[in-house]
Amino acid sequence: MQRTLFTWLSALMLLPHFCYSSNELQKSFEREEGPIVKKTCRDIAQRFGVEVIGLGGGAMNVIRQCNFTFQTCHPYTIEEGRRLVVESAEIFLNNMNQTRKIRPVLAEFPFTAKRIYMAFLIIDPETQHWKTSNSLADISLGDGLITYCIADPETGRLKTIREESFEKALTIVRQGKLAPLEASPIPVAEAPPSTEKEKSSLIQKFFSALESLPGFYEHKKYSGPKTHKAMAWALDKFGCQVAKKYQLQFFRIGDFTDVRPYHYYSFSFTSDKKTILEEGRILGATLFEEIRNALYTTPEIDAYRHWYHEDFHKTTPFNPTPELEQMCFKVVFWDENVDRMMPPHLAQILQLDGVFSYYEADPKTQELHLVFQEPYEEAIAFKNQREKK
Repeated sequence: MQRTLFTWLSALMLLPHFCYSSNELQKSFEREEGPIVKKTCRDIAQRFGVEVIGLGGGAMNVIRQCNFTFQTCHPYTIEEGRRLVVESAEIFLNNMNQTRKIRPVLAEFPFTAKRIYMAFLIIDPETQHWKTSNSLADISLGDGLITYCIADPETGRLKTIREESFEKALTIVRQGKLAPLEASPIPVAEAPPSTEKEKSSLIQKFFSALESLPGFYEHKKYSGPKTHKAMAWALDKFGCQVAKKYQLQFFRIGDFTDVRPYHYYSFSFTSDKKTILEEGRILGATLFEEIRNALYTTPEIDAYRHWYHEDFHKTTPFNPTPELEQMCFKVVFWDENVDRMMPPHLAQILQLDGVFSYYEADPKTQELHLVFQEPYEEAIAFKNQREKK
């Protein structure tokens, strides 16, 4: 089936990009992300009797999204399908958010259902195509929206019959009292006796195939054209120097936001220092001035921008001078248990598009809440005023 093939190819192309490394944060990412995905697949398969047939995700600079595709022969109503998706998503989110070492490299913590793509293909065991009667044919979660589809008996094409937000579905499931779903594994044709290795599960075979790919475990923190890599490594060195100077830990260069256009000069830092708002405003303004100055004095940046301008100026307007809108950074504060710092201390400082945002963490959920915001001009003025005292 085209969709099944696509999910397999997506996994083969995307998962290797989870494996960049050169510092402890990145190494934690490599060690922890794979086992989380494996455990999720195993937990969902055992609980609901489904099989994983596709994996993928998005992990450029940070872990942004994780994709799962499962297959089952069990017929599902909308009510049963809703519970299947909601509980499966919760299994993954619990596995992800409870793994402390991976939290600093998540695009968002707590990781949410909006960053999951999860599909369940419901097939007829005889035809090996969509079920066309007395059942849904496809249930999927994407961008926080659950979609329920049936298959046309004549054409076999999918038709959407209902959509609802994950939050609404979660509320319905938690309020409902459905009977436990019965597992219905996909029938497997009898095969001649084989070795124990050949009897390994589909999940094990899938990961073994990925891990055998050339370069799967190559530790390449930055990739791309030579000029781009030279710029990235130059900024990486600068980031390490700044982090040491202000008792921070530097993670990497790379746009960690979901905001476009792309921020070419993005820095990610972490800290274990308890910092109140006034101290955070001074730290943010200080980092801003250091980074802005580096953008105008690093030769590799000038070389990259001129190379980019010469190659892409006909299709992509590009100012040879570094722009404020292309720069951003964040400092995330974690305690010794890799939990967010609690109020009155800051949990995160974010500089994006010339605006500083300061966040505290919810004591129960650790979700970020904005407590103060200011343009960079005011942040620098506040810093200068404090330095005169």
